[in-house]
Amino acid sequence: MKKPNKMELKIDTNQGEETSSDALSINHFERYQAHDYLLCPFPISTNNNPRSDREAGVGKKTWSGLYVLSPQDLIMVELRNRSDHIGWMIEHEDYEGALREVQDAGLDGVDGFSLSEIGKKYLDHLVNHGQYETAAKASPAILGNNAKAWEDWIFLFTEKGQLEVCYDFNVVVEGRNRDNGKRA
Repeated sequence: MKKPNKMELKIDTNQGEETSSDALSINHFERYQAHDYLLCPFPISTNNNPRSDREAGVGKKTWSGLYVLSPQDLIMVELRNRSDHIGWMIEHEDYEGALREVQDAGLDGVDGFSLSEIGKKYLDHLVNHGQYETAAKASPAILGNNAKAWEDWIFLFTEKGQLEVCYDFNVVVEGRNRDNGKRA
C-alpha cells in the first residue's frame, strides 16, 4: 500500500485554474486515506441572531471558509483577502506585484501598507540584485518629488558605480529648497 502524502487543500476556479494551494498540518496524516477527511463550509455570520444569519446568507451558497475534519484534528481554513495576498507578496519579495496590488486596491496607508515603503524595498531589492536599469526606470514613480529620497538614491548609484544609468531618469524637483522644504 502506498504511503499517503501530506494533506493539501487546493482551490480551483470553475474553469479549473488553481487559485490557491496549501499543505495542511494534520497529526498522523500518514495513517489516513481520503475518506477519513471531511470538508464543511462555514457560513458568513456576525452574531447568533437567526434573522441576522438569514440576512447574512446562512443557508445559501455564501461561505467564508471551511472546516477540515480528520479523526484527530479540526482545522479552520479561511479565504484569503487582498491584504493577506499583499502581505504574502512582500514576504516573498514580490515588491513590484505588491506595489501594483496596493495601487489597484487603493490601500496606501491601510492595513500597514505604504506605497513609499514598499517602493523603497522594491528599489533596494533591484539594486541588491544588480538590476540598476530597472531600478532607475522605476524610481520616478516611487520617489516622486521627494528631493531627499532622490539625493540618497543618486548617492547610492554613485557608490555602486552606476550613476550613468540614472541620466535618462533624473527628475528635477523644481521650486523646492531641499534644506527646509519651502519654495525657493
